[in-house]
Formats: sequence, structure tokens, C-alpha cells
Amino acid sequence: MRIALTTISYSIAFSLLFSSGGGRGGVAAVAVANNNNNDCFGKETVATQLNFFDSTVTENKLHEGNGGVLRFENIGYVNDRPIDFVVKVIEGTTYSSTKASIRNGKHADGGFGQINIEELQFNEDSNGEGNFEFCLYDHENRDQLVTAESFRFSMYDVDERNAGANGIKEKITMDATQIEGFILYPNLEGSEIEVSCEDGSEDGSTASLPCAAGVRTIFHSTTKGTGGDNPTDPNDLDELQKKRSIVYSFKDTSCFTMTLSHYCPVDLCQWYGGGNFLFSGDADQLIEEGECITTHTTPPAEVDCLGEIIEQSSVTSLDFFNSVVRNNTLHLEGGELRYEDIGVVRDRAVDLVVTVASGDYTDTAAVWDARNRDVDLMNGKNGDFANINLQTVEGKPKSGEGNFKFCFRDKETDDVVKIDRFSFTVFDNDIRSGGIEEKMLMNAVQAQSFQLWPNIEDSEVKISCEDGSSVPCDAGVRTIFHSSTTGILSDNPTDPSNMTDQQKSRSIAFQFTDTDCFEFTYDHYCPSEQIDDGGDGTSCDGYTGGNFLFSGDSNTDGECVLPPPPAPTEAPVAPPTCPDDVKLILQRGITPFPEDSTAVKIVSQDISTVTVKLEQAWTSTVIDSIYYEYKEDLFDSKCYEEVSVERDVTYATITIQCNVLTPTAHLHICVADDITKEFLQLMDDAIIPKCCHSTTPEDTPVVCYTIQINCETECVEATTSRRNLLRGGGRSSFPK
Repeated sequence: MRIALTTISYSIAFSLLFSSGGGRGGVAAVAVANNNNNDCFGKETVATQLNFFDSTVTENKLHEGNGGVLRFENIGYVNDRPIDFVVKVIEGTTYSSTKASIRNGKHADGGFGQINIEELQFNEDSNGEGNFEFCLYDHENRDQLVTAESFRFSMYDVDERNAGANGIKEKITMDATQIEGFILYPNLEGSEIEVSCEDGSEDGSTASLPCAAGVRTIFHSTTKGTGGDNPTDPNDLDELQKKRSIVYSFKDTSCFTMTLSHYCPVDLCQWYGGGNFLFSGDADQLIEEGECITTHTTPPAEVDCLGEIIEQSSVTSLDFFNSVVRNNTLHLEGGELRYEDIGVVRDRAVDLVVTVASGDYTDTAAVWDARNRDVDLMNGKNGDFANINLQTVEGKPKSGEGNFKFCFRDKETDDVVKIDRFSFTVFDNDIRSGGIEEKMLMNAVQAQSFQLWPNIEDSEVKISCEDGSSVPCDAGVRTIFHSSTTGILSDNPTDPSNMTDQQKSRSIAFQFTDTDCFEFTYDHYCPSEQIDDGGDGTSCDGYTGGNFLFSGDSNTDGECVLPPPPAPTEAPVAPPTCPDDVKLILQRGITPFPEDSTAVKIVSQDISTVTVKLEQAWTSTVIDSIYYEYKEDLFDSKCYEEVSVERDVTYATITIQCNVLTPTAHLHICVADDITKEFLQLMDDAIIPKCCHSTTPEDTPVVCYTIQINCETECVEATTSRRNLLRGGGRSSFPK
């Protein structure tokens, strides 16, 4: 049995003094967990902690405007990559402090970060408020945002300079739909931080929270503080300091926003000056002892048109509106149409690149010129849509046909990128008044499904099979999506998410999974000239051009159509075994890796991936758990657990991504078994990687191995008589 475990997860903590944070939409609902109840999200273990103490402030220009930032480098790790924590002033707002150059950065004690907010009398610039965006960035690719799966953000020392009405106060204001919840000590009522709604509609009690949709939540000071009661260690707070602190919990977040205010609430205060908002990592005491307030309910699971639950983290939304047409040379030999920044896949920006798969599309440039069209405006974007133009010419039956290949490529490396799930919609499939018709052809097995509105029978797009067989088309036979009604310019769609019923009935919405490239044919043609398809050879009344319009998501929620199953393929033939292709390079624990065995057996190899079978070859008894971790692609590591694994059972067949610079792949295997079964020993003391989210009891013996597998065989001529030995065997610490 396989227990699927998440990709290496990442979490963060940030504490006025602050510790960590995120952003999401939705209407909140509130629930209060018991002080000792660790079931709430805010009290769960996080995989990443923000370490301000060991971070380095490399930029301190938050107060200078013009995009200046406060950057803490090497604040922690996300997916085993170092990250930076960057604070910016929200666009359209200003921030000023006369002491920012010396106060912003790290607090003297080193455990906190710090931002200074000033309220100065008769100074409009230092108005006691700062509106900030806090973001996580990859340390090496400094402009690349990183999404953290979960993290906490704590703030400290929310107090007042004077308890009177004319004393400087402090508050934190934020959209609480950004967070999963927050923790106050000892509870909502006993904390010195008062919670309310910015519009004054709620009194902050448990019964009245959360604030209405669109209304920010205020976390306000209530008591006077002094310099002597300020915290010096985020994890060593006294009772008073805990009551003036707050922990926010976030999920699936790269950036979050909040307003920090050190302000005079009346026309004239008895003192004016600045205050330091401090921040750090987890506030352990609050997490352990405080009250957890959940600010939203889990929304119902979203399902696709097949009724399958959609894991939102796997979805990439194709954004043509905000993309940039970087290359517009599709009409030239070997050219391309590149939509830069079309979406984000595993925290990396991707482009969509369209090329000519076959045919004579490049001939269209001469037609544009003859018809006085502006070449630079024919392809690219058409309002909210992407656009490819084709021109139909009298006497040339195939002149209006374009066979295109769409591929997703990493913006930086240009490597082809596989997307877990995305939508692709084509629009405006109609007939021209001069007799020109439109059809789109596609091997439908490339897609998971497609939708016609409102259903197959009533859609204006009629489907058939290219070979004349009945729908669904056999594997390998393309599906034709054909126009059936006449359209005019005024009925063309202008917004893919807000179409009329007629516009929806002329559209096809495709859903793709695990796809890097797909091919599509658009044909704007004169049917009477298609002799092979029964045309009589006569001309149409008029010859024009047609625009192939497409985008990502749309409101074409019609009948769901399943493509045919893919054609069966022959099972891959395992290459001859080569003893040098599988090597044990690291081990922790004393139980040896089984020699002369099929524990790791190569099924197929190429330069980019290697497929292997994993078999229980250690012992004749049933092994409690086997964990195996590997890279499915260049960006993501996966870890799985197999439980109760019997002898000689193939518990997994996996395909591992090879390294870019060297044609090798790495596989980590950990074996855990109860000591009473006498297979493993006490000196098998390896640690199962955190990303595996181990279910194994803490005192269970564990042995771990790192195996290097060649993606290209080292053997010139491997023979079946040579043993598939695991060479190497040096012991070292298992990667964590």
C-alpha cells in the first residue's frame, strides 16, 4: 500500500517585534480552539522557520522610496533552497521615518528584525503609519517569489506610550482572509491586544468575529508600556510580554500585507515620537500556551467536469492578458510566437511558445503583404485573447490551414516544462458570410477532457472524426471541431470570462493534465475547393482571413466530454543489466544494502530520466515501512511510504529526473522495522528525511541509503551473466 506524502513542505514564522506571514482571499469564519488543543492549524509543526538572528541585512532602503526595500538574506529555507525576506512599501502609499536608516533592520539583541514608525507633530511625512508588503524570494534568483506551504508570523510589544486618550497608541491592521488564524495569550479575553473591525461594526468578541468581507481586522494596544518591559528573546517572554504578542498562521503564501501604526488618536497628543515594530521567528510560548482563533472555514473542494477533486496547488492559470508577446516570428521559417510570463509552475515563471508543426503557414506572410496587412499586428494578442491569423487564398485549398505546436518553457532556462493541470479554450468557431468555414482538429487524447456549451447536441460546434468514424474517435484519429452557424464581427467575444450564450456555444474548453506540449490544427477554408473531402472545385464568394482566438480559463461550463483512451503501447524492454549503472554512494546505519538482488533494477534509461523498479530484497519477513525519495522533475522532490512490504514484492516503479549537468539520478531509500523482528539493529540510527512525514514510531531502527543511477549506461556491451551489483558502500550521513 502506498501512502502519498506531500512534496517537501515549507513553512515560516515571523514575529511587533514580528516573526512570519501570507495572502489568500475568501470570506472568513471564526472558531476558537481550546488553549491546550493542538489540532488547530496555527499549532501544527512548521517545516521552515525564519531565522532573523543568523540572517544578514543587505539592503536597508525602505525609507528612501522609489522601490527601496528592507532585505534579510538567508532567512531560512523553502524546498531546500535558501530564501530572503523582503519588505516593501505598498505601491501608492508612502513611508517616512527620520530614524529609519539606523533603526530599521535588526534589533540590537539580534533575535528580532525591526521597522521604525514615527508620528511627528506638524510633519505630514512621518504620519505614524506604514503600509507594507512582506514577501519571500529565492536567495539566488533574487527577483523570483517563493510560495511557502505553511508558516507563522508573530508580532510583539503592541503597547502604548501613555494610557490616556492623548497618548500614542499602536495597532496592526490587516485583511484577515490572508491568514488561517491567529494565537493570543492567554486567550482572546485575557490578551492585552484588542481585536476589532476597521469599520467599527464589530466589538471584537468571539461571537462577532470575523469582520465582514472586505473589512480589515485591527489588533490594537490597550496598555502602557516602557522600554524596560520590551522583549529581548522571542522565545523567552514573561507574562506581560506574552499578552502583548500575537502569532499569525499562513498557508500557501508568498506575500502578505499589513499596516503598522504608531499614532496619535486625537488632535493633540502630549508626546510625539517613534516606535519600533520588531519581528522574528516562532513565538514558541504563545504557540504552546495561547488560544488559537481560526479565521476561516475550509471551502468546499473544487471538482473538475469529471467530478474529480482539483488540487489547487497543481493548477496553473494561463494569463494571456498580462503576458508579453516577446517573439512574433511565427510567420518566418523556424520562427515562434512566444507569450512570456504566461503562468507560474512550481514557483518558476513559464512562457508559452507556439511553433509551426508542419505545413506551409509561413506562406501567409506574402498574403498579408498583398492584402496590405500590418505584419506586426496579425499575430500575438487581440484584446483579452491570444491570436493567430490565417489567410485563405482562392485556388489554394490549404492556404488557410495552420498546424501548430504549443509548448511550455521555463522563462530563464528555456527548458520544456510539464504542467500538472491547466485549461485552454478556443473561441469564435463560426462561418464567414462568403462561404469560408472554420474547423479545428486535435488528437483529443492529448487532453484530459473538453467541454461544449450547453451540451454536445445544442452546441454550435459540431464534432466528428477525421476518418469518418463515429464519436468518440478511435485512438490516433483526430477529432474535428467544426463551425455550423454564420458569425459577424459584432458577435465576437471580448472577454473570455464573460461571454454570451452564443459566444459560449462557439467555444471549446479543454482541460489538460501532466502536459508540456500539445498540437492543434486550425483551418479557415473554402469547403468547395476541398476535392478530397467532396468539394466540387468551385470557388467561394469571398476570401478573407480568420483569427484563431484562444486563452486559458473561460466561462464555457458545458457538457464534459471524455477523449478516447490512448492507443496501447508495448511495454518497455528492460536494458541489459550493467553493474556500474547502480551504485550505493551513501549509507547511514549498519544493515547492508542487499547484493546480487533486484532491490533497484533499471527498466529504461535516457539522458533526461531513468525508470527503475524497487523490490523488497532485504529479508524474508515483512518490513514495516520503506520510504523512497526522488526527483520527479527538476524542481520537486517527492517522498512516499510503503507499509507492510513482503519479500520479492515490487513495491514501486518510478521515473527519476536526471541531473542537468551530469547524466545521473539519485534515489534515497530508508527502511524502518520493529527491533523485535531482529532484522534491523540498534545501530541502525538513520533519520528519515522530514519531507517524508514519517509515520514510524520514534525509537524504531532505521537504515538509509543514497543510490546513484546512471541515465546513460557505462557499459559498452552489458551481458546478462554479469551481476547487477551495487558498488561503492561508503558510509556517511544520509541527506536531511
